[in-house]
Amino acid sequence: MKKQSAETNSKDPKLARRDFVKTTAAAGAGLLIVPSAIAFGSTANSSHGPGVIGSGGRGNYGGGEFVAADLVKECDVGQGYNFDKNNRHTFGYINTLVIGDANIAPDIRIVLPTATTKSVVSVLGRASWSTLPNASITFQGRVSAPTMQRLTALISQNPSKTIVTLSFVVYEYDLVNQVYFTCFKSYKGQVPSGLPTQPGLSPDPTAPPIYGRISIVGGVIGLKINSTPERDPAGIKNHALELTLAPTVAAAAQQIQIQTSNTNKIIKAWGLPQT
Repeated sequence: MKKQSAETNSKDPKLARRDFVKTTAAAGAGLLIVPSAIAFGSTANSSHGPGVIGSGGRGNYGGGEFVAADLVKECDVGQGYNFDKNNRHTFGYINTLVIGDANIAPDIRIVLPTATTKSVVSVLGRASWSTLPNASITFQGRVSAPTMQRLTALISQNPSKTIVTLSFVVYEYDLVNQVYFTCFKSYKGQVPSGLPTQPGLSPDPTAPPIYGRISIVGGVIGLKINSTPERDPAGIKNHALELTLAPTVAAAAQQIQIQTSNTNKIIKAWGLPQT
């Protein structure tokens, strides 16, 4: 392959340029492909780089803030379950999850980069958002067997019209400052009018909850759970989860924080304020 390319370059510069464009386009397209093996979350030992993917000139700063871009964070499930400060892999969690009046108990015990221990609802394998205020956010991750059973029962009740309260956070390693930082997280929530008090939900100071609805597109509900246990991480019984959260209307838009380093951050609006 290399020899053929070299011959083409020497004979016809136009053809060489066309080959380069084709190769570049193919590489760019490959960034958007998620292998079927990690459709519900990354493999335990995979390593991930930066998670911001720009398309068609998007993904840049404009006027001191991000313009519309596709934000995709591929997370290491193994790192999420068993944090290792030497791995420096991206990882994340759904901290709290309430669907209607169903408070999903955080039952996965994890250790944060600060050495603090806590319980979370899900270890993330992927989190993605276009960064547009009216676009859904999709989370793919792993949950415990009891949570799988609880969510399976909720799916049968068609919870797409109920309000969802969710707190999430994704951590990344800053190579310059040599520290982990929260690259993508819920920042501030505005409670929709008429939402009843949710018993047992404790505020998360790291990532306060935001509010939305489970997406439904073409009759397909944005909540999926796999009853068959995943094979990784080894020795941990877990099930794949996919949750797509659509924005809702509240007194003010929800707020989400995005960071590209330990010090570089911006707050983005998500959802629509009441008029």
